[in-house]
Amino acid sequence: MIPAVKEQADLVHKMRDEICQSKYKCISFKLMDTLVITPFSEFGDMFRFMENDFKSCCKNKKSFHELRISAQDEAEKKGCADISSIYSILAKNCRLSDDDRDRLKRRECELFEYFAFTRSCGAEFFRTAKDRKKKIIISYDSVYPENTIKKVLEKCGYSAYNKLVMLAEKGISPDDADKVFDTIISESGFSPEKILHIGGNVANDVETPILKGAKALLLTPVIPLMVKSGRMRGYIQAQHVYNYDSIEFLMLHCALGLYAAYNFDIPMNRTYQSDFCSSAFKMGFIILGSLSLISDYRTDDSFSEKIKTALESCPDCIKGRDCFRELFQKHLYGVCGEFSIDNCNIPFDYFVSHAAAADREILREYMSEDVFSRWEENVSEPDTAPVYGRKLKKNAAAKLADTLFPQGTRVRNIAEGMLVKMKSRGADLMKGKKLP
Repeated sequence: MIPAVKEQADLVHKMRDEICQSKYKCISFKLMDTLVITPFSEFGDMFRFMENDFKSCCKNKKSFHELRISAQDEAEKKGCADISSIYSILAKNCRLSDDDRDRLKRRECELFEYFAFTRSCGAEFFRTAKDRKKKIIISYDSVYPENTIKKVLEKCGYSAYNKLVMLAEKGISPDDADKVFDTIISESGFSPEKILHIGGNVANDVETPILKGAKALLLTPVIPLMVKSGRMRGYIQAQHVYNYDSIEFLMLHCALGLYAAYNFDIPMNRTYQSDFCSSAFKMGFIILGSLSLISDYRTDDSFSEKIKTALESCPDCIKGRDCFRELFQKHLYGVCGEFSIDNCNIPFDYFVSHAAAADREILREYMSEDVFSRWEENVSEPDTAPVYGRKLKKNAAAKLADTLFPQGTRVRNIAEGMLVKMKSRGADLMKGKKLP
């Protein structure tokens, strides 16, 4: 469904050839991000779908999203981050009854089963291993119980494995890479040199297996691949440094999650002077796709309308948009009606103001030379910020700013704009750049 470029096809072919090597008797896969993914771009997005369930049994003023993440943080500090421990902490902190605690825990497991889906290239490597009659071990290092994981594996087409290693149930921290891989070696029944491990963490899934005598292949998770493919995600982080993690951005998170899952399933390098890998399909997928969630969207001015028209005149952009619509309906339709879509125009706004040279060139034939020249003259370099996997915590000053100057007000926007510029200038100074 998603067109792959030669670079991606070559990488898949090379990795499949490695899996087929007769010297490997066992192929070990990390489950999450390698074989199974979700349609979310941020940790905790799924918890937003439980707010109503939580409100029906608790009067706490904080969101379930915030409380659930806090409970997991506390459980991880105690070294017991399984779903039961997390909900025991949550129940204590929120004074939940045992019945309400268990009901919420079941609901989260059901949602994970519902949203989890197959990472296509991971599935191709799994099938290759099975066709070559390799022993297959799947290791899992997240919070959900074995019965939930087995349902997900069945749903995603991974029932033909030989061993499932549940690290949490064995009391093994995912951060203890030595113990994790020692367990995989033990469960395999083979010496390390006969094992090939596939995962997405350089230190834990590549360096540790190699140091122990095994071989390893890196299959980078789709979200980091998407983040590094261009400047757009860093721009969003800079412009919405404190409120990007709010519920108002959930639908944009989902759009970015689908963009990552289906466009960066197979790793590829960033393209020079492009934020979308020089792909009209990718531009249409995330820009027009996220815009299509806003049924009554109107551009702010005639110039933006001309760029939108150019995008809609490009056949490959339309293919990308239509693919996004199909996948959004497949994974998220019917569960997102209560959430705001107001911020789904941000990828388009970014493109109008900051489109890279190679991406502008793709649309050149679909607009007049006057419009294209004006676009080139007015486009600017975006302010960007580092992208974090967990929510950026606010200090006391930031919380006070939220009270005095709420998000979205003119004075707050001016202040955050100044803050982003100050951070950018500070980074330039650290790099030894001269400032104007």
